[in-house]
Amino acid sequence: MSHGFENSKLSPHSTEVSSRRHVMISYNWENTEQVKQIIECLKPYMHLWRDKSNLTGAGDLWTEIADAITQSEFVVAVLTLEYTKSDSCTNELNFALNNNIPVIPIFLEPTFRPTGNVGLRTSKLFYLLMR
Repeated sequence: MSHGFENSKLSPHSTEVSSRRHVMISYNWENTEQVKQIIECLKPYMHLWRDKSNLTGAGDLWTEIADAITQSEFVVAVLTLEYTKSDSCTNELNFALNNNIPVIPIFLEPTFRPTGNVGLRTSKLFYLLMR
């Protein structure tokens, strides 16, 4: 079953993500179904953190999210028009980049390129296209 990463070179033995750290998925909830496909593709290779699965609710929401970002090996930002319009999503992206956490954008639509703050902050980053 293809998840859109047909030419992926990942294998369970090639990943270098530390077993003690995670990869955070930053996305807009309107894209949850597509994000589930990305998660299914990545979870054999790395420990993933996302809000719907990992927020405990024991403390302040934004403190938990900030901690998840700063403890990440890197952040996967699933970029869509909805993402760029969301203050929560753009705050996560800006916080990661401001704290020198690597960000790998994934574009769900091959022709979509973000503008404004998100476009500026991601314009020179290596990115993946979802097909």
